[in-house]
Amino acid sequence: MLLEVGFCGYCGAPLYRAGSKDRQGRDYPYYLCKYAKTTCKPSRSIDKDGLENAVFGNLLSAVGDCELTEKRVIAGDDHSAILMKIGHEITDLTAQNFTRGGVSDFHAKMAVLQAEYERISAMPKEPPVIRRVSTGKTFRSWWESADDDLRHAYLKDADVTVRVVLAEHADKIMLSGRSTTDKAENPALDIPLSILTEAGKFAVHIDLGTLAEQLQHASAVTA
Repeated sequence: MLLEVGFCGYCGAPLYRAGSKDRQGRDYPYYLCKYAKTTCKPSRSIDKDGLENAVFGNLLSAVGDCELTEKRVIAGDDHSAILMKIGHEITDLTAQNFTRGGVSDFHAKMAVLQAEYERISAMPKEPPVIRRVSTGKTFRSWWESADDDLRHAYLKDADVTVRVVLAEHADKIMLSGRSTTDKAENPALDIPLSILTEAGKFAVHIDLGTLAEQLQHASAVTA
């Protein structure tokens, strides 16, 4: 779940999964710095379940009740539809004038249509825009329904990163946050850009990446 998401807080190398047996012969899965056995001497193995529970529990506490959004293309307006409509009216008026022995006030009516066509033609075109719109589902409800593969893919796509050091070396973790650039329909969020927590004897720094860009308040949503 934390492969390519979890990193060593000392050297920045990715964490990998490993395992061993305890004295009772039970499996003990853990995460370990890629260079723990060579150049990264301060790093230590950390219990897999302990780290994942700390990370996921804090994520849900921070953003669980926020609503997921998704990117959607909002069509622009080049005014082609209204121009086509006016063009048809000009064509119909011209046809009526020549096939029905003339149209009362033909030139005045034509002048109005042509002026409107020119006015709309001169209006600036509105290009398509990409906006984040509500999905109607909270982060918590999505997380609880997703399998491990979907959760892992989502964390990677959102640039969520986790860094781990021994708690006594918590100052070794460089605290940083990202400013958001992609606006949701309701962008006001009371969530942090990063979280510092603990997992046993380890300090864990969680950078929420672009989650703040993908969430909004779920005031009208029930999980």
